[in-house]
Amino acid sequence: MFSSVAKDLLRKNPKLNEKLIIQTPAVMSFTLFPYLNKKHAKLLPKLESSLHKLKVNGFIEKVTKKYQVTPEKVTP
Repeated sequence: MFSSVAKDLLRKNPKLNEKLIIQTPAVMSFTLFPYLNKKHAKLLPKLESSLHKLKVNGFIEKVTKKYQVTPEKVTP
């Protein structure tokens, strides 16, 4: 689970402090990606623009550090 989820569980259930260990760096990784059904293809330009803005303003980098995720290297 993500570190933030584990920390929330610890906060809500103090007894878990005895059993739950947050492993860093993460033991396992998997790739996530945005998906857009072809029936919504007309939204693709807006999605691309929004993702680009999130990257440019540093939001993606901030979130990847906070949640211990690594953004996939995308080739144009």
